[in-house]
Amino acid sequence: MRALVVGGAGNLGRSFVSALNKAGYQAINLDLKKNPDARSNIILDASKNMSQQMNEISAQISDDLKGNKLSSVFCAAGGWREGSIRDDNFLDALHQMQAMNVDTAALSCHLASKYVVRNGLVLLTGASVALHPTPSILAYGLSKTATHFMVESVARDSHFLKNKICVVGVLPQVIDTNDNRERLTDDDKKDWTKPDELAEMCVAWVTEDDYERPKTGSLLNVRSSYAESAWIG
Repeated sequence: MRALVVGGAGNLGRSFVSALNKAGYQAINLDLKKNPDARSNIILDASKNMSQQMNEISAQISDDLKGNKLSSVFCAAGGWREGSIRDDNFLDALHQMQAMNVDTAALSCHLASKYVVRNGLVLLTGASVALHPTPSILAYGLSKTATHFMVESVARDSHFLKNKICVVGVLPQVIDTNDNRERLTDDDKKDWTKPDELAEMCVAWVTEDDYERPKTGSLLNVRSSYAESAWIG
């Protein structure tokens, strides 16, 4: 079976591709750059917005699948930006976070509506911090709140309900990446979530028959301590 990883060349996305490979699945990477570990790569044009590329992306996936279906779509794309409503460039930050976090999540769900098999899985990456007010990272918080709303809304879409496609959101606190280590030098990193561990936990919902999936529409907090993580619904 094949699975699509949106943002499959980034820190978390590479972990999803690796976990899928280990399970014998064929990963398709959709990103701004290639992931050599993916079975195939669909490269986005950074000079165009997502809506300008939607039809071309869909056609490339259809050509890659050759009449087959995706087992799942994992959205690992996204970004982070600091800033409050008082900043003169707040709207720039908001537009950037929408493009990086909301548009990629929306693209993932749209493609899932066309290509994911019955009883398949769609996973979006939210953020536990966005369950509460985020005055110092407002644009980021708004974009992740929208992602959470998308999980709950798409899960109730008639197509997804009819085809029993499970839509879930995972909400880590901080993912342990090099970028976050450079940005958050004073944080206690024992509570950070390892990307490989998070990816393997999520991929198991597709690859392991005895690994119980969460209820569709669920937003699952990820709590980590000393490199061990657990779900909190």
